[in-house]
Amino acid sequence: MLEEILNKINGNLERIANVLEMGDLSNHCNSFGEFEELSATSKFVNKSIEEASKLITSVQNQNTVVPVAPIVQPIPVVPTEPVTTAPVVPTIPTTIVQESFTQEQLARAMSNAVSAGKMNVIQGILNQLGVQALTQIKPEDYNKLAVMLKEAGVEV
Repeated sequence: MLEEILNKINGNLERIANVLEMGDLSNHCNSFGEFEELSATSKFVNKSIEEASKLITSVQNQNTVVPVAPIVQPIPVVPTEPVTTAPVVPTIPTTIVQESFTQEQLARAMSNAVSAGKMNVIQGILNQLGVQALTQIKPEDYNKLAVMLKEAGVEV
């Protein structure tokens, strides 16, 4: 399209140049002495130049490389609760954690104590529990017996 407009402009300019070269402007004058054809041609040339200029500008704008800043995705900020560190206070057990003991474990511990010469300690513990032998102690009292043995220095 641009070429077409430029060709028309060139053609009109050639016609104007030819008329001027011939020096015969009378054929182109109206009854008032105005140059009709040249005036019309001039208007066409001006219009064509404007169209060509607009077309050139639009083409230039289409081919112009406009630097674009890179798109940076924002990183969402997730609010967090402030981290506070409480001083570490060691806990001191207020109760003795009792293990589950079996009759066999208690019998072995009592036998080792008797062999080590602590027969009187074993008899004293059994008397406190109101029994004469380990077989008379209820299974729910095994932990109590184990604690008593440990307090007397017997390894259970």
